[in-house]
Amino acid sequence: MDSYDTMLNYIRTTKTSSGLKVSASLVKTCYEKGMKVSEEQIQELQNEEHTIQPKRNYTLHPKQVQTYILSGFNCQQLIKIR
Repeated sequence: MDSYDTMLNYIRTTKTSSGLKVSASLVKTCYEKGMKVSEEQIQELQNEEHTIQPKRNYTLHPKQVQTYILSGFNCQQLIKIR
């Protein structure tokens, strides 16, 4: 691979006989090095392993957030509660 454009072209032209098409884009954001994920944060992730090659194919779902609907309060009252 001699350039990002070459790499992206290979990825973008990937397709299968069943109709899978792949999209790819280059993200030019610089991320801080050395950031660590705590064991607690890892445990909070919901890891869904796929049937085919589960060690390589998986989906990570963030922790589910519960939403509560409070009736009888207006916005100003809720801001004071927080």
